[in-house]
Amino acid sequence: LELTYISLKMFAIPATFSLTILAGALLPLPVAQVLTGIGEGVGSSLCYLMSRAIAGPIVERFASEKLAMLRSRAAEEEDHMLLFNFFLRLTPFLPNYFINVASPLVGIPIAPFFAGALL
Repeated sequence: LELTYISLKMFAIPATFSLTILAGALLPLPVAQVLTGIGEGVGSSLCYLMSRAIAGPIVERFASEKLAMLRSRAAEEEDHMLLFNFFLRLTPFLPNYFINVASPLVGIPIAPFFAGALL
């Protein structure tokens, strides 16, 4: 279950919600919360690293407007990057998969990104 969750997050496939519900149904709640939290953090961070390595030109071409908006906002929040990541995760302005893919391209460091993804 955990490796599937991490793989889905790493490749930005929006099916992890179903696995979260399944984990909650099959496992005790504290165990399910820990496993899905770790899967979210690790999978999102692997997506971040993969995006930083190979996805920059693709994202720039197909989502340049959203990327520019996120880049300017990230520059404004440079001193509060952890809170900015929490904000991105908790608000519906941008989809979660886009945050995972775009974060390395707009200059968000991996440490606050990982901490924000654990939420």
